Amino acid sequence: MQRKRLVWKLRESELVFAEQTLVGGLVPVAPGAAPDGAQYEDPHRAYSRAMLLEEQGASFVVLGAEVLRAGKPLLTAEEQTRRVIPVLKKLRGEIGIPVAVATTRAETAQRALEMGAEIIYDQSAASFEPQIAKTAADASGVLILGHMRGTPERWAKQAPVPDPIATVLADLDAGVHRARMAHLLNTQLAVEPGFNMGKRREENVAVAARVFLLNRFELPVCVNVATPGVLNEESSGASLAVATSAVLGAAHMLIAFDVPGTLAAAAVADAIGRVKAYEASVLPKEKLRETPGFGKRPLGRESRPPREDEPAPVPAADTRRPRFEQNPTAPRAVRAPVSGPPARTTDRPPAGGDHPPSGGDRPPRREGPPRPFQPRNYGRDDRPPRGFNPRGDRPPMGGGRPPRRDFGPRDQGGPKRFSGPRPPRGPKTNKPGE
Repeated sequence: MQRKRLVWKLRESELVFAEQTLVGGLVPVAPGAAPDGAQYEDPHRAYSRAMLLEEQGASFVVLGAEVLRAGKPLLTAEEQTRRVIPVLKKLRGEIGIPVAVATTRAETAQRALEMGAEIIYDQSAASFEPQIAKTAADASGVLILGHMRGTPERWAKQAPVPDPIATVLADLDAGVHRARMAHLLNTQLAVEPGFNMGKRREENVAVAARVFLLNRFELPVCVNVATPGVLNEESSGASLAVATSAVLGAAHMLIAFDVPGTLAAAAVADAIGRVKAYEASVLPKEKLRETPGFGKRPLGRESRPPREDEPAPVPAADTRRPRFEQNPTAPRAVRAPVSGPPARTTDRPPAGGDHPPSGGDRPPRREGPPRPFQPRNYGRDDRPPRGFNPRGDRPPMGGGRPPRRDFGPRDQGGPKRFSGPRPPRGPKTNKPGE
């Protein structure tokens, strides 16, 4: 699917989303949030991790300020700010790519934007604290609206939804409306489907198969494949599979923990997507049908075009006998007697035998005077008696009619009748010409 060219307007730079998919690296500063089991609570380790991601080719860095897992409560704004601010102080002026902060707290987002962050990744689509959109707009930041169904405390008790992608689209539409009411422009917004954020395995698969539907917002589409156990598979291969499917579904950027592997998978998916987009937009179906080797190979012919130095192939003569060919001089088949074996003879037997030939001559016309014409009696006596029922299981057609209604006097509802002397007639006049 062909992606639309979009631009992010940051405070100090801009990100262009075109043919190449951008990949951002995750630095989880909250305890127990790293997929590899490492701890990046120490600001020095988080700083080293962010600088390494820049060297590996990441387009931006995301600092995870909280852990979103089933059954665990959300961290307070003070706790998130205490973990994020020291890392931002070290990265300020040292890193050459934009820095994002993943949080649902408006207070943490405001402090992060003041310390040099340019992107806020709200995984609740501004539903927990709607003022976070106003905070991003006042600081000229960019807001990524992620989808989350319910809260982490209720994820284990939530009932499944019949149409997960419809729920995601409806909730994201509400989040985009809240962001635009806070005066955020399209160049400052992005949408994210939110895998494992209150969704079951089958719901994640249904959303991953229809990521392309998020392009109806005409905003950059971001897919987070760095969630611990994405699609409930504790392996890096599952994250790469989801990343490849998202890129083929016209996603503009990815958030990953394994940046080198995700960049390699995204490059292959981008190449495949460009070929598909070219075939869908430039080459019509008529051109594809004329391509040598397209479709089934013709019987007895080569599927490649002839070269200039070789003659054109001559089709072989068709020696097959036509299906309905008839020889008028061939003898006709004769039906064999029932008692004897079937036989085919060339001599036609005389007419009038026990077994006349098939399609033979008609018998001679009867000689003698013609039969006199005897008309059928169509009188009254020729009809069956009234009430005659030859089948006995149904009444006769046109059975007995109901008795004719005898209308009474006028005062009893009957028709109006003329009573009294007949009016006199006028003088009799002759017709002209008589």
